[in-house]
Amino acid sequence: MKKLFILALVLCVASASAITVTKVAKAPFTPPTNAYWQIIDDGGDDVLACVLEGGTTYGDGDDCRVYNTSTLDFTGVTADTFNCDFQISLVNDGPGDHCLFQMRDADDSSWTTFEDFDADTAGYEGRSYDLIGGAWGDWTVYDDVYMRFRWISDDSGTSDGVRVNDVDIYEIGNAGVDEDFDDEDLNDGVEDLDPPWWEEFYSGNGHWLVDNSLNYGYTPPGSGQFFSCDDDQYIGNNYDVAAMTPEVLDIDDTDLNIEYDYVSHGYSFSAEVWTWINGGWEDFLASYGNMSSPSHADIDLSPYLSVGDDFSIGFYYYTTPGYWDYWFCIDNVELDIPFEDTLFFDDFEGDLSLWTVVDQGSGNINIQSESLGVIKGMYR
Repeated sequence: MKKLFILALVLCVASASAITVTKVAKAPFTPPTNAYWQIIDDGGDDVLACVLEGGTTYGDGDDCRVYNTSTLDFTGVTADTFNCDFQISLVNDGPGDHCLFQMRDADDSSWTTFEDFDADTAGYEGRSYDLIGGAWGDWTVYDDVYMRFRWISDDSGTSDGVRVNDVDIYEIGNAGVDEDFDDEDLNDGVEDLDPPWWEEFYSGNGHWLVDNSLNYGYTPPGSGQFFSCDDDQYIGNNYDVAAMTPEVLDIDDTDLNIEYDYVSHGYSFSAEVWTWINGGWEDFLASYGNMSSPSHADIDLSPYLSVGDDFSIGFYYYTTPGYWDYWFCIDNVELDIPFEDTLFFDDFEGDLSLWTVVDQGSGNINIQSESLGVIKGMYR
């Protein structure tokens, strides 16, 4: 075709013939007869919406979906709080017009419906879905997740449709230590804890183990299971060992506290708490003697830490060889370093580059120019 065009042009110039180019007029836009997902300006705030423009009615059987183009991996989530949040506004002509919020892993054949919106909301309403303990199960086992909003109508109507804003999937947790030992197995050691602790072991044959009772009517620390060096349970053991909390790396805020419940009892022993900073023992925090009942500790760590430190807390127990002693026990160890990780967020102040739109309704499709982004697929 290219060679033919050049040849024709040369012939026309050679013959001095006039060339008339006729521009074919583009067909006028026909308003859609169905709703479609787009970004709209809703009172100065851009939002995702499946609505109509120009007051035209949408037809029976309208079905338009929008889903995240790139799948999400949830298997790296470590926090106890893992949620999906968004704001939604729905105005419809009846329950035949509704919007589904759904998720599925790429390996699943069907979608899980988290909520079916079929009634008018009072303006924008917030929704939050627990992705660990919700009725739809623990989603941290999935590594290839889609979420979608699906607008469906089996009626004709003129109402505003559905608007969605600030879609956020995030985890909130503790980057420090939060251990009550209740989820561990009895007699587990430091490496069995989740996340694992470690030991600084010097001599003797005693280790820190998950425990659930003390003899002679003594009261353990906290409630349920706890962590102990218990020479009363393992008679003949000698202890010279520290249980070390998981190491916290490269801190950016030294305003930290370590809290724990504890009890110690015996006659020829040492029960101590120390800081381990940047690979070695640093500061002495506490020493406990013979106790008849548990107590609670809350220690300010800020005097001992600097920005950028890697640190751990060591619970050290020593028994004089050949002596029979009782125990050093700890529970409810809490070093609160809050964090929030966002796995997905879109406030729709831009385009639909994170999403794919699939429209299976009647009529033609009109996506506003600011909504185009990088839409991977568009079907009718």
